[in-house]
Amino acid sequence: MKTIIVASTNSAKIEGFRLAFTRMFPDETFEFQSVKALSNVPDQPVGRDETLRGAQNRIAHARTLAPIANYWVTNESGVEEIGNDLFIVNWVAVTDGITFSNTLTASFQLPPRVADYVRSGMEVTQGFEAVFGSAAAKDGVAGIGHLSAGNIPRAELIAMGAITALIPFKNPGLYEKNQAAAA
Repeated sequence: MKTIIVASTNSAKIEGFRLAFTRMFPDETFEFQSVKALSNVPDQPVGRDETLRGAQNRIAHARTLAPIANYWVTNESGVEEIGNDLFIVNWVAVTDGITFSNTLTASFQLPPRVADYVRSGMEVTQGFEAVFGSAAAKDGVAGIGHLSAGNIPRAELIAMGAITALIPFKNPGLYEKNQAAAA
């Protein structure tokens, strides 16, 4: 059995990584553990670089909190301004301690009213709660679930990104350069 450390206690993230690992490696068994790892970036990262830095920081912190595992994984969501629109950006990071994989995954435009709340200083989740008048919690449905009429639960969005981040681990001979970055 392989141990996966998820650098978050968020249930949607844990489920997303469970889906990804079991789809990519169906003949293996996994135990998923979660740790509350710090991103050392603002609660609402802005831009791809800051969001990626948050994911990488969470992985590094998770490795200090739980140093014995087969993989350490995380998803970091941020926002990015493109033109006059604000988009969600998601980075998934995975390492086995040798190979490190970062994947920029699904992105979507925030509704203008949500974007206005975010620009005024709210986190995206708070902006969704203000617009939808309900708990657009980080777990479960989340903003993407509201916008897609439930067709894309947050765990599935994370799973898609995690699957692409696992490609170097599924095809190790094709990705030797990724190994130096994990050190």
